[in-house]
Amino acid sequence: MVAQAGRDFSKAHGQGPGRAPVRSGADPCRSLTQSPAAWGLIDVIEQALCHNPETRQAWANARQQASQLGVAQSAYLPSLNFSMPISRSKNTAGGGISNGVPVQGGGDFRAENTRIVPTLSLNYLLLDFGGRAARVEAARQALEAANWSHAAILQTVLFRAIQAYYQLFAANATLDAAEATVRSTQKALDAAAYRYDIGAAALGDKLQAQTSHAQAKVNQRTAVGKAQAALGALARVMGLKPKSSMRFEPPSLTGPVQEREKDVQTLIELARQSRPDL
Repeated sequence: MVAQAGRDFSKAHGQGPGRAPVRSGADPCRSLTQSPAAWGLIDVIEQALCHNPETRQAWANARQQASQLGVAQSAYLPSLNFSMPISRSKNTAGGGISNGVPVQGGGDFRAENTRIVPTLSLNYLLLDFGGRAARVEAARQALEAANWSHAAILQTVLFRAIQAYYQLFAANATLDAAEATVRSTQKALDAAAYRYDIGAAALGDKLQAQTSHAQAKVNQRTAVGKAQAALGALARVMGLKPKSSMRFEPPSLTGPVQEREKDVQTLIELARQSRPDL
């Protein structure tokens, strides 16, 4: 089931955020509209991959680097500039002056002029001695690195989500065992106290039982803290706030499968081919 979830997510995002746009219908994160009543392992993985801050940041970085590649490739396109300045002037003339004496009559004369000068220029760089090609190649390699970083973060978050999921149930099992130990030591303490009261046991036996019970209670409180810490770690990798009301389905424990029984060297070669960090 885990492998299938990883394949489904990689099918939607496998080309990398900068290599191809993700269709809205193929985005698995759009289906996570509400929290399930009980989180299964697949639900935990989908929630972590879609809402973990690290994956969202890596996705945004890759998309930003893809836009930088587009900017670098735009240098091969011509640039077109268009401007259209508009100027308006108004002239006003009166009756005028003749031989230093104002001339009356004739009225005022007004003239309005509007001037529009549209300008269109086309620029195209024919040769820059490899400068554009170098910038495009640098942007393409940076995009490739961003896509690999995004894939590596997806794998890291996937591993941490699965690890935190199983660690939560391991911590809860440890807590159950600690509580059972407290009940057992309480019964042993009651029995030792009764034997001491009737004179069938020494005081040392009663004190030893008290010490064992006190140590069991300390271990129980430690187990409670570890269980709460495991819940917080799982909620953090899922991008959620830890709540005591969160419920998780127990993992389905299966026996050894053929995939896990492969030769170690074969698994190492598979990891070297699949993991971008290696």
